[in-house]
Amino acid sequence: MRIPNKPFPSYKWRWAEYTPSEGLNNPIRFIGVLRAIYKHQGKPKSTNDIYEDLLRVEQETNQLTGEDITLARTGERNLFRNSDRYWKALGLVDAESRPFRLTVLGSKLAEGKITQNEFALSTISTLTLPNKYIETEAEIDNWKLNNLEIRPLELILQIIKALYDNLGEKNSFLTPFELQKIIIPYASDKATLQEYTAAIQAFRNGKLDTSLFPDCATGANDKRMVREFLLFLSHYGFCARVQPNKRNNATERYVFRKEYIYEIDEIIKNSFLSIESENIIQQIRRNPVIADVERKKVLTRVLARPQQANFRRQVLSKYDSTCLLTGEKLNMVLEACHIIPVENRGNDVYENGFCFRADIHILYDTKNIRIRPDGYIEYSEAIQQSISYTNLPTRINIPNFVSKEALNWRYEYY
Repeated sequence: MRIPNKPFPSYKWRWAEYTPSEGLNNPIRFIGVLRAIYKHQGKPKSTNDIYEDLLRVEQETNQLTGEDITLARTGERNLFRNSDRYWKALGLVDAESRPFRLTVLGSKLAEGKITQNEFALSTISTLTLPNKYIETEAEIDNWKLNNLEIRPLELILQIIKALYDNLGEKNSFLTPFELQKIIIPYASDKATLQEYTAAIQAFRNGKLDTSLFPDCATGANDKRMVREFLLFLSHYGFCARVQPNKRNNATERYVFRKEYIYEIDEIIKNSFLSIESENIIQQIRRNPVIADVERKKVLTRVLARPQQANFRRQVLSKYDSTCLLTGEKLNMVLEACHIIPVENRGNDVYENGFCFRADIHILYDTKNIRIRPDGYIEYSEAIQQSISYTNLPTRINIPNFVSKEALNWRYEYY
């Protein structure tokens, strides 16, 4: 087994920050904070109204997730000040603006014109190390001198899929420890996929001593940063996070999700390295494979819910078997749609439901349609560009029985 060489002493993978803010990668929390940034653009980062808005996001997202994450901070630890590079590194905040403003991409994501899945796919395709918003010029020069450039998220997906293809479903996972000790050192030495999978297999069989490999996570927060790459992929559904030992994050398994296999193939097949995020998103929208995967994911989630049949009966009864957006009454195409999804602690009660035509349900669950608590409707660019949905309403009357809390949650955090 080849022992990789460390190209320069400071080589490591950084996740969009020196010290990642814990829990910020969770899409609910991420989009809540991004919308707070959107709301307060142009203001000094330490103003009290920003603090109060972050405190609201902190309390509401912690309630939704069951976690205890601190977002509202004062002084130098203010989240917008402390995680400034994070938003710039993901292309969401203008690196040159003073005071801070979102980029076009950031604004469209906050407004719902770009869906979170489109953002995730774009980030997988474009996030590149070294990241110019994090590293010093001297550090970037080290990468250039070694002719080294890595797309870490795309590489991780390639390796997990290679494990699936070559070693079977049982072995199609990565742990933070394996990423830190095997993948990152090999990535600096431009390993082949065969070398990655062989090394991982040897390690799991007790035939590889990783202590012989160079240490590429020497800093206090480096191990946390390594894990953030895997957390991002799990938060957006590309792999499932399994915790055999909740006290040891290094052994968590990030397991390949078979239902994403065609979507991952499309990501790997198309090289987007030199294309701007806006153009990548247009390519994603035009890709029929990716669109079909997103549709199937919604259908899979719906069919997997044990109370879905009873929930559908309740919701269709309350809505008089009529789609709230289109007025469609044909029962066979009507579905009950959760406002707060079950996976986010949403209940199977009619107060947490809309009656939608099947295609509207898919568009709502893929975040192409956002319904404000006052009934106004916001559509993604994909909807606006489609000739099939030009007659959808801009406002609806939401029945009084619908939970206002659920509506607010959905609009702010989903």
